[in-house]
Amino acid sequence: MSLREGVEILGYALAPDLPVVLEILADVLQNAIFPEQQLELCRQRMLTHLQLELDDPGALARRIFQQQIYPANHPFHSFPTANSLKLVSREGLLRFYRQHYRPSQTILTLVGDFDLPMVSALLEQHLGQWQSSQGSISLTFPPVQLPSTIQRTKAPLPGKAQVVTYMGYPGIERRHPLYYAAILLNQVLGGDTLSSRLGTEIRDRKDSPMVFIATLLQDYRLVPLPSNCKPRPRTPNKLLPAQLPY
Repeated sequence: MSLREGVEILGYALAPDLPVVLEILADVLQNAIFPEQQLELCRQRMLTHLQLELDDPGALARRIFQQQIYPANHPFHSFPTANSLKLVSREGLLRFYRQHYRPSQTILTLVGDFDLPMVSALLEQHLGQWQSSQGSISLTFPPVQLPSTIQRTKAPLPGKAQVVTYMGYPGIERRHPLYYAAILLNQVLGGDTLSSRLGTEIRDRKDSPMVFIATLLQDYRLVPLPSNCKPRPRTPNKLLPAQLPY
């Protein structure tokens, strides 16, 4: 599973089959070859998914919101496009794989019923010789500043019955000492559509059918704080002033 900040490789098996799982994992980590046929199949799947995403109000709103938060030179600003997916080559994948798939950047987690000495021996057998042929790469993230004025962006999707509104701004890093306090605060504010302050105000007191959720997004370097609002199409701005004091 590819994520913004890394890759997750998951394996599930019965306890007696753990040696097979570790052998396959080691092979994937050290000997990936990205066959051309599989690359093209994956490309077509991603192009299809991109079409669906760009036609979904929630997904498109999330994309536009994030691009408003992060400057154009920030890695969190970029999203896949049809052109960028078509430009991915096997040679580029291999180059990226050799640069970034390395033991020093890998965390291995095992959960279940297993014998620790046996697992240690298997890891040494399959991964003990794993080395990277390339030097380490240092990533730098440009600073993200609050805008000097309120920014508004619209992206009409004709024929859609739903209007999705995102409001938010850059927050704190996940390493910040108040990060977990911010998670609790977010839950009280709008983490639940029924029991949060926003849910009570919008759905109960104002008798509105709209869904309003506050979210603390899980980006490592910087945490955007968005509120996801889904009002009826003809009244997208009716309740916005009431939300701002929160």
